[in-house]
This record gives sequence, C-alpha cells and structure tokens, in this order.
Amino acid sequence: MLTNVIKCFTLLVALSTLLGACTDHRQGELSPNRLRLKRTISTYPGFPGTTEFAYDGAGRESGFTYGNYTGSFTYNSRGQVATYIYTGPVSSVANGYTTYEGDYNEFSYSSPTNLTVYNGPLVAVNGNYVSDRTFARRVYTYTLDGQSRALSQYNTPISAGGQDLATSDYTYSGDNVVKEANRSCSRCTPSTTAYQFDDKPNPFYGLIGPGITEVRRSSRNNVVRSIYAFAPQPDQETVISYEYNAQGYPTKATSSGGEVRFEYERY
Repeated sequence: MLTNVIKCFTLLVALSTLLGACTDHRQGELSPNRLRLKRTISTYPGFPGTTEFAYDGAGRESGFTYGNYTGSFTYNSRGQVATYIYTGPVSSVANGYTTYEGDYNEFSYSSPTNLTVYNGPLVAVNGNYVSDRTFARRVYTYTLDGQSRALSQYNTPISAGGQDLATSDYTYSGDNVVKEANRSCSRCTPSTTAYQFDDKPNPFYGLIGPGITEVRRSSRNNVVRSIYAFAPQPDQETVISYEYNAQGYPTKATSSGGEVRFEYERY
C-alpha cells in the first residue's frame, strides 16, 4: 500500500529538511519555473481531503491547513525552525489550562550535526502556549549531515529515563533517500524499506504536512517503487505512477490504495 510511502501525519516524525530552510530551497536546478506546492487533494483513507500550504516572504513554509487542523512554524535568527505547532480542536479545559488536539515541538541545536526536538501536548494558559519542555512527553535526537539532512534519529519517552526505544537510519544516493531502517526498540529486529525514484522534481521536498514522510521530505525526486522488508514476513512492494505537467512536476500520484492530486502556484 502507498501508506508505506505516504502516511497520515499526526505527530512529529522528522523535520530535518526544514532545519536550515531558505528561499527557493525546494527548487534548485530542478525547477527553473518557480513553482511551489499550493494544495494536495487526497483520496487515501489515512488522510483524505485537502491540504493547503502557505509561505512567508523568504520562501519558507509558514504553515498549512488540513480540515480542522493547522500547522505553523517559527524560525530562529539563523533561519532554522525554532518551533512547530500542530493545532487541532480543544480537547479539554481544566484548572486554567486549555489542551488542544495536536503537538508543540521545540527545537534545540547543539551543533550543526546535532538536533534535539522536544515533543509534547499543546497546552495554553491565558491564550499563550506553554513551552514544550514543560510538558515534554517524547524527545527526538537527530544526527545530521552537512546539508541538514537526517542521517539517523532515535526518540525516547521522558518516562523511559533516556533509554532509546525507537531508531531510524537513512541512506542517501545523491539527493534521495534510497534506504530506511527502523527499529522499534533497542533489541528489536529492524525493518528496512528500499526506494526507487523518477528524475522529476518532488513537490514535497522540504515541506511538512499530512502524508509527508521523512523520505519524501528529504528526497529531491519522487518515489516510484518501494520494497518493505521485515523478516520473516514476505516483502511488500508498492508501485506509484505519476502524471506530470509541462514543468515536470507531478499532478497526480496513483497506487492501489488511491490517489493524490497536486496543485501549484507561481511566485
């Protein structure tokens, strides 16, 4: 199923390609016509409906909307993501605290190759969101390469006292993630997924939103085939076909599970 490649984005998965976001970072040599993703329309059960993307004056993603949910970003003086807030409806109000469906994510950069993300519930007091570290429920630790791409990641619930419970490792060939290895605990057998790509520009490159996995976010081209392996189960193959516009951008992605349509804007 395509959910191995595109899946519902409800919690923080990984944010590496936005860490050093800059103007036109999704374009490069692949996009001379200055197009960027404005809207996706999905029929997949995991995230059906429309997602709208917005950008700031520097060309960075400033937010997105998906149904009753919104995503918003702030950046530090170096142009790196400082906070990512995923906001849904109010889930509870008690003792002066308003809790929303969604997440508050705070970023801490200890070096160009090390990042820590504190992920917690979205809580507000008197209309102001409370710092994530106050209520942090999970910590994501990344090792990055010189281009702010994720090489590896492990995440730990606060209650585990620092024990790594889940890890991911990414292998690149050129500008694409060609292999992903995931382990749900330190002693668990890893699963692996191998990817093949087309040679066309990926509209999800560098973006965060529903259905945008780390592989799509970190790869400059579009996944056309993936093979998921987890012994002793049989391998699972996913094939994705595309239709493209005159500039080479996909206008529709289709697999056995459904389809996603893409709309763009000039800038």
